[in-house]
Amino acid sequence: MASTVDLPEHCIVCYTATTKLCSACRAVRLCSERCQRILWPTHKVLCGRSVDTFYLPPLTADEIRSLDDVKSRPGLVPGLRGQSLVSLVKGGYPGPLADFLWTTFWQRLTAPANDDPYEENERLENVALAYEFLGHAADRELFAGNPPARRSPWQLFAKSCMAFHTEYCEAVAKMSGNTPEAAAFDKATQIGSFTVLNALFRQQLVHATITCQSYNRPSLVGQEEALELVQAGRTRAVKLLEASDLPEFVKQRLVAHAQVGLSRGAWAQSVAALDKLAT
Repeated sequence: MASTVDLPEHCIVCYTATTKLCSACRAVRLCSERCQRILWPTHKVLCGRSVDTFYLPPLTADEIRSLDDVKSRPGLVPGLRGQSLVSLVKGGYPGPLADFLWTTFWQRLTAPANDDPYEENERLENVALAYEFLGHAADRELFAGNPPARRSPWQLFAKSCMAFHTEYCEAVAKMSGNTPEAAAFDKATQIGSFTVLNALFRQQLVHATITCQSYNRPSLVGQEEALELVQAGRTRAVKLLEASDLPEFVKQRLVAHAQVGLSRGAWAQSVAALDKLAT
């Protein structure tokens, strides 16, 4: 997919036309100090890193403790047939292999980025899965004894990230035979799904950051404005997918998934507008 810097000259947060770049990395367009502050919780992690690959930070010690508290809870994440994190990672394999898979998974959660593309993709998948479980646990207020002061945008991002990742994996799994699409997929798998979907994931991370900034306190962006920005970002994500060089079958499935999110976003905006009128 095209990288973030290949997009038209618009601020990545508010989509205002601008030629200004992040003064540190010169890779992201930000039109104002306010937009820089809104994006900073996640951009400070990506700033200076290559825009051609995606990155997720290792879990903090507090996040590891929280994940340890909920790792065996079944049914935490919708769509996983009631599996807990432990059962999902172990995959029903016999003792020694299951233990190895779990140990490797747990080690990757605190590991730094790996220079090997395959290992780094595995690390990213594991970290994203962990953040997804943490996000759903936070939604259910399972950390009542020690609630985090601020919701993490990485947790919110992981929900949409893993949904797109699942769509991608299921789509490419259906491709077979000696066709141009299958050949394109074979090439893509050599660099990993997170690199293939890098631009989309970076856009999704902006959505998550804006959303968190709207309900964390102190708030840098109002909820109504946040909805508008996220909705515009979802439209941008669809355009990113449509302009990508993904195999057509895979692209169509991802675009369809993104369009569902776009429709839900429009519905959320309508609800917010009605709530405002009611008050």
